[in-house]
Amino acid sequence: MPYLAARVPPDWHVIHIDEEAEEIDWNIEADVIGITFHTPSAYHAYDLAAHFRSRGMCVVMGGPHVTLVPEEARQYADVVFIGEAEGLWKSS
Repeated sequence: MPYLAARVPPDWHVIHIDEEAEEIDWNIEADVIGITFHTPSAYHAYDLAAHFRSRGMCVVMGGPHVTLVPEEARQYADVVFIGEAEGLWKSS
């Protein structure tokens, strides 16, 4: 995610949260929420997505699990990235 965050337009404000190191701010205001995860974290990631989508935010998901089962992930996200996102997430 930090690599993708570096590829957004320079006027965007990006916050990277690693749950291993810090708590999620459940009240955060954002235009886009990006979530990447492995299969063991899928249910947790889907809960995160549901929370932020219920608040009207666009959720983008990617990572190994999404690449393996994109149809499942599409139920929880507005956008899914299949494979390496670096070639798809273009900066402008």
